[in-house]
Amino acid sequence: MASMDALDIRVTPTSPIKDFDQIVEKRAEKYQHLRGRNNTTCCRSPTRDLDTKLIKDKLQHKRHLEFQRRRSGSPHWYPEKTLKHQPAKTGHGKHQSQVPGDETVDEQNQTASTSKGGPTVALLSNSIGRDDPSPSKWAVQQLAEYLQEALWREEALKKKMATLQESASSLLNSSSTIWTARCNEDLLRSKVTSLEVQLQLCLQRLPKDGLKKVVLQMERQKMVYEEKALAALQKATLEKTEALVEADSLQEALKKAQTEASRWRGLYEEQKQTSLQLKECHERAIGEVDQLHSQLELSRGQQAELRGKMVSLQRVHEEMRRNISLLEQTNQTLINDIRLKVHTQIAKVESQTSSTSELRDMQQRLRTKERECVDLEAELETMQQEYRSSQARLTQCRDQLRLLSQRHSSTLARKTQRSWTRMTFVFLVVLLAVIGVAMSLRWHPPFRDQVADIFSDIEDRMEDYLIKLASKRQCYRPV
Repeated sequence: MASMDALDIRVTPTSPIKDFDQIVEKRAEKYQHLRGRNNTTCCRSPTRDLDTKLIKDKLQHKRHLEFQRRRSGSPHWYPEKTLKHQPAKTGHGKHQSQVPGDETVDEQNQTASTSKGGPTVALLSNSIGRDDPSPSKWAVQQLAEYLQEALWREEALKKKMATLQESASSLLNSSSTIWTARCNEDLLRSKVTSLEVQLQLCLQRLPKDGLKKVVLQMERQKMVYEEKALAALQKATLEKTEALVEADSLQEALKKAQTEASRWRGLYEEQKQTSLQLKECHERAIGEVDQLHSQLELSRGQQAELRGKMVSLQRVHEEMRRNISLLEQTNQTLINDIRLKVHTQIAKVESQTSSTSELRDMQQRLRTKERECVDLEAELETMQQEYRSSQARLTQCRDQLRLLSQRHSSTLARKTQRSWTRMTFVFLVVLLAVIGVAMSLRWHPPFRDQVADIFSDIEDRMEDYLIKLASKRQCYRPV
């Protein structure tokens, strides 16, 4: 086998309790079997007739060989052949041969103590040479099993010690209680005996007639006490029955009060929800009114702009009319002047019969004048077209103003209708709540303060709402 510096033996993680229980059972069966058979052992000392010293040496030699074979971590190992021929050593030699074994046992204990925490057992044997025999593995495994068994037994002993400590503490407590009980019992017995002695002394002192009188007095007192006790019991029973009746009535009243309180809580929650809904509706209405105010302001601004444009267009229209009238007058004057000039020139031509050059000049002048008249007529037509377009724009602006005024009036009417319907609904809800609370106040006066607080809060909110409505533009406070 190759030389090994360290041997790691991994134990399977099975439950150690079952394995060790089985091992213990097997050992018990084995010992029972050995106990039942004939007692023929080889380790028992022989009879005194033979040479006992030689036999003892042989047996000691065999034991030493077995010990060397089982000792796995010993640095010095002797084979069986060499040990058979060697004689048994005495005294000092035995002590020397046992020392390394003890050292190896200490080393193995140290390795076992280091391997307590995990499921594996690591045995370090650095002193094993290359010529180690094969039984060392088996010895190491057996030693690991022994160590596991020792650990298990140690844990079992710890548990048993804990249970024993608990049982000892319980026994001490029980013994102390028993001793106290016995002491109390002894004291009571001594008191009873002393009382008996006193009774006997009293009986001896008193005569028989006196005893009879005392007994009669005691019986009378007993009767009186019994009557008093009966009367007290009757009074107590009567008071108990009355108290039970009162408790039942109080429980019924409490149940009724709880039911009414739950009903009032439900009504309060409903009123809360309705008030929240009304608040939301009021906020929405305020938002819509603000939007309408903004739209009104925008429409008013647009209306003012359109009016300004309309005024400017009217001014332009008037100026165009004036220009047209002036142009017509100038055209008529020019036509009249041209006609007069033509007539005068024709008369001059006819009268004077001047040269043809003058006539040609006059014709050219007349043609230019005619062209100017045509241009003026075209300008008049363009001015008339502009006047017509301005009239169409004015009509469109008037139509837009009418539509805006109609829309504004319709939206205002709708909003007023919605606000009035909401106000009527709110007032109806408030009236119903007032009626319900008045009816409930007649039956349950303790709730008046709470209802008065609720109504005062509702009145304050309604006044705030009406003040806000009155402060808005084009909003009037309802009477």
